[in-house]
Amino acid sequence: MKARAWLFVAGSATIALAGTGVASSRASALATIGPGEIRRRIVAVGVEVPKRGTALVRAQTSGIVRAVFVTEGAPVKEGQILATLEDGALLAELHRAEALRDSAAESLELLTQGARGEERAAAEAEVDATRAQWKLADDRAQRQEQLGPAAVEATVAQAHWEAELARSRLEAAIARRNLVALGAPKPEVRAARFKLLEFQAAVDVARDTFQRTRLVSPIAGTILTLRIHEGDSVIGSGGDPVAFEVANLTDTELRCEVDADDAGLVAAGQHVRVGGGGEVHGTGIVTRMSDVLERRTNGRANSPELYVRNVWVDMNWSEPSSGRGPIGKKYDVEIELPTIHAPAVVPRSAIAVRDGSTSIAVGEGMWTRTVEVKLGATDEHLVQILNVPIGTRFRTR
Repeated sequence: MKARAWLFVAGSATIALAGTGVASSRASALATIGPGEIRRRIVAVGVEVPKRGTALVRAQTSGIVRAVFVTEGAPVKEGQILATLEDGALLAELHRAEALRDSAAESLELLTQGARGEERAAAEAEVDATRAQWKLADDRAQRQEQLGPAAVEATVAQAHWEAELARSRLEAAIARRNLVALGAPKPEVRAARFKLLEFQAAVDVARDTFQRTRLVSPIAGTILTLRIHEGDSVIGSGGDPVAFEVANLTDTELRCEVDADDAGLVAAGQHVRVGGGGEVHGTGIVTRMSDVLERRTNGRANSPELYVRNVWVDMNWSEPSSGRGPIGKKYDVEIELPTIHAPAVVPRSAIAVRDGSTSIAVGEGMWTRTVEVKLGATDEHLVQILNVPIGTRFRTR
């Protein structure tokens, strides 16, 4: 990781001062290179955001806003109507479709369940009457046959014809009685069912179109922003501006932007300290990171890097939580990186930088000489030295 002025925290090292037997004041300012712990932190800008995100509510159909029922900052329930569009014609169409559907349902019920009780009684009475008529006609035909040669052939034939006619009438009455009692035949029932399905589909379409005139909150939360008012025209397309923003403010987290060069150093579980205005507002834990780099949105002016990795932090705010602000407030966030146990460190003040090279002053007897050094990890106080042996004496500054 590159040495940066914004990677900092107190460090500790074993840096032994030279013995008092050296009389020179220059020698008394020498120390010995030894091991130390580099405690690094990445500083980022964090913004408080709802943990479950923000729900965006847009109009689903074009129209004129008839009424708005909420204000910014108002609590809402899931499914609560936030605003409505003009819906008179759509409501009338829905009622018409429902009436046609209900009529088709009644017709199907009559076909499948049979007629009313009085209709079945009338059909049964007709069967009884035609059966009595058939018995009388049949009796007459049998008596004519019993007369033998004295019977006129034409009279016998007439009697049989009347008996057969009465029997046909009885069979027709029985069929009508059965139709009334048992319901319509299957082809008629199927046709009625298809008609009911057709009308139900029309109701579903009309209801869906009508419901699109209602702007409904998809979650329980608080109205963050409201961008429509009574009398406004809305387009109802996918690109239409957001009408409402709703979020659950009882459960928040911090979204931090870490520079691309340091994105690989952050991992879930790392500890975080959150401050601002010279105060510490709480601590937290890194919970997750974005999988891709994104353009910076927090606008940190002292970083030339445009691309960052989003890091989310689960917060434990100080009590009382006076440092917390509204959604979108920015905080200074320090992400603790794993401590490096370096074999050779020197104080940052011992490093001299000139013409792009870094060096330290190494002691040789009563004198010192400049040695160019390669640097490793660094924090606010200590710098790891990669090419100078442990035990080398150097001048402190």
